[in-house]
Amino acid sequence: KSLPAELDAEIVNTDEGPPYYHVQTIGAVCAEDEHIEAKDVDGEGRDDWQEELSDRLEETRDPKMWGTESEMLRKIFGVNVHPVWGGWYAYRALIVLRKGTQASLQQPEPLTFLMLEDKKRILSEYNLRHQLCLWRDINDSHVPERRYSPEEYFFFTETSPDKRRRFLEMKASQMAAVPRPRWEAR
Repeated sequence: KSLPAELDAEIVNTDEGPPYYHVQTIGAVCAEDEHIEAKDVDGEGRDDWQEELSDRLEETRDPKMWGTESEMLRKIFGVNVHPVWGGWYAYRALIVLRKGTQASLQQPEPLTFLMLEDKKRILSEYNLRHQLCLWRDINDSHVPERRYSPEEYFFFTETSPDKRRRFLEMKASQMAAVPRPRWEAR
């Protein structure tokens, strides 16, 4: 089934480009996930927490990558987290309705489901050791079934295209048939 032509729809694979779409913004604007920034960590001890994290960032960030300006070395970057999948997800497609307007369409309220301590932990892990993916778990009770498999973890954290390609070749050679997508397997 197709969308009405008068909507001038475009289906975009967000992994390809250009144009590029900022998928964290898409998730936050649609209220599908929660965007957290350091300013969202409120309450007692907030300033001390931010100062300590910024100090650690400045001590550990490589000036060759981040520059020498203290502001950039100390910057705490925000991240989005899904209420079910935590950080173990990605938006792989987007439907743009160029002529789809509706005056009464309201933007949904932003999601706010994370507890204060989880926000602190997630922001700290994301900024200090993002490559370990510890930040992706919402909390200590985040179930393994809602994480990437070890193979997916390797694939998405490996930066060498040649290693990723070889991994896929080896994985495909072990398959008797094409597996069903995870969302259909449940």
